[in-house]
Parts: sequence; structure tokens; C-alpha cells
Amino acid sequence: MVLLRGSGGASRELTLALQRLGAVVTTNESDGADFVVESELDLDREALRRLAADELGLPTAPFWFAGTAAELAAIAEHAGFPLAVGPVTDGADAGRSVLLRPEDVEPAWQRAVAAGQHRVMAETVVDVDDEVTLLTVRTASPTGPAVHFCEPIGHRVADDGTLSAWQSHRLTPAALDAAKSIGARIVNSLGGRGAYSVELLVRGDEVYFADVRPGPVEATLLTLRTQRLSAFDLHARAVLGLPVDTIMVSPGAAEVGRAGEAVLDKADVLAVLAQAHEVAESDVWLFGDGLGAAFATAPDVTVARDRAQRTAVALRKLWQS
Repeated sequence: MVLLRGSGGASRELTLALQRLGAVVTTNESDGADFVVESELDLDREALRRLAADELGLPTAPFWFAGTAAELAAIAEHAGFPLAVGPVTDGADAGRSVLLRPEDVEPAWQRAVAAGQHRVMAETVVDVDDEVTLLTVRTASPTGPAVHFCEPIGHRVADDGTLSAWQSHRLTPAALDAAKSIGARIVNSLGGRGAYSVELLVRGDEVYFADVRPGPVEATLLTLRTQRLSAFDLHARAVLGLPVDTIMVSPGAAEVGRAGEAVLDKADVLAVLAQAHEVAESDVWLFGDGLGAAFATAPDVTVARDRAQRTAVALRKLWQS
């Protein structure tokens, strides 16, 4: 029996991956589960960043922590602008801000407090070329823990909150080696078994650690189409102690967003979905919790990104802007 902590569309996909392997999935902690799987897990960013930078010596953007608006103002005066500020508990996107001037401090603090946090992390905004997720799988083997890597996933968030993701994202050989080293060191330090989404900032050959989350994240949804085993399958297999492979079967891309209020009737919805699927090698997933994704594959990642964008344009007709 597997205890699954978490909710939403991602958790449902993980439940299906576990059930396909014969596992009985429960959300009741009193059921005496043999395995525990975390999904959409909130992590203490302060403890995580101190682990990465202070204990492991991983390269990161300069960072500080503040427990009051006055402390945040002092950090901003010392560090300068721009400065990214967010709650110390990961996952609270609504509480994040970018400070550009001193008068931004108080609104940023209030935004974080409104998200339920009374302590924030501030970090220098590093000038980088790319933001990358390296899906890193930690498994058990006869000789001890083993670490496997998927092809890097590039991603970008638009002003409207839409996430664009593509795989694989090309890194220089030096950057790829550095990314794998960071991924292995952080997941081995955290321990356990599973697929970890390691978030990295890349500038040329330089790679900075930004975050890590156990299990799939929105950027890894495209592995449902690009890999033989998706991020959900990899997480399920690793947790259960089963063999994994990280083979990418096709370059691909995804556009992922949260839906607004539906404005179409059933017949019109089907018409929109038909239009979205007219794009070659495209697919649309509606996860039922307001999360929608447009996927596309192609022999070339540039073509896949164009196809995913065209599919997403049709998909957005389902909701109000």
C-alpha cells in the first residue's frame, strides 16, 4: 500500500502510475502504508538553500532571509536592486515579488504575509541565459543508491502565467556536467527514492542551483509525451524500488496554464478541441483542477515549440482571458 500526500491533477497522474504497477494507493495516514509518496510538497526554502549553499557548497545566487519588513528593507539597501522576494515555504507563488526600488519593500512584505508567511527569502536577480529543470531520479541498486538523469527541460513563464517548456534543452558540455553534478549532490543529500525536479539557472558554462522539489512539477508534464517513462512513471517506479530508464523518445514542448471561467457550451468545446488537435503531433490534456496543457512533439525541438504554441492558442478559446 502507498500513502500519497498531495492533491490536484498531478497527484491523479501519479496515482494512475502507481496503480499501473499494482500498488494500492491511499490518502489515509492511518492505513499503515508500506511507502509514502509526496506530491506538490511544500519545502522550507530556508533550510533547503542553507543545505545547498552552506553544507554542500553548491553555486547559488546571493541570498538572505528576513523576518520583518524592516529587515527586508535593510537587506535591499545592502544588496541593491533588482531583488527577488518570496515566502520561505515553497509553492506560494502568490506571495512572490521582484523589488526594483525601496518603495517596493513594504508591498512585497505584505504580499508575502498575505500568502501566510512571516519570513521571506530575498535573492539577487542573476542575469542568466536559461532556466532549466533537470529531472533527477534516485533509485536503489544492489551496490547502493544510483542516480539517473533525464534530458534537460528548458522553461519560461510568460507575463500571463503561462509556462512554456521544451525538451531537450541544449546545454554546453561543461554546463551539462555541472548540472548533473548539482543534481546528484542535492538529491543524494536529501536521500530517499524518487524523481526530483532540480531547478537550475544557466549562464554559458555556469550553472546555479535554484530549487528542488520531490516528484513531478508543471515543467515536467511534457515528459508524458517526450519520454518512454514520464516523470510520474519514474517517480512511481523509483519509490517502489523498480528499475527505471530515462530514455527520451522524441523532442517535445508544452504550454501549461491555469484555466479561467469556461465560456463555451459542450458543442463549442469539442469544436475548439478539434481545432487544437489539427496541429501535427499535438495533444491536449485538461486535468480537471483548472490546469490545462497543450503538448506537441516533432523531430526538432524548435518545431515542437511552435506546434505547442499553436495548439495552446486554440486551447485558450475555452476560457475567458
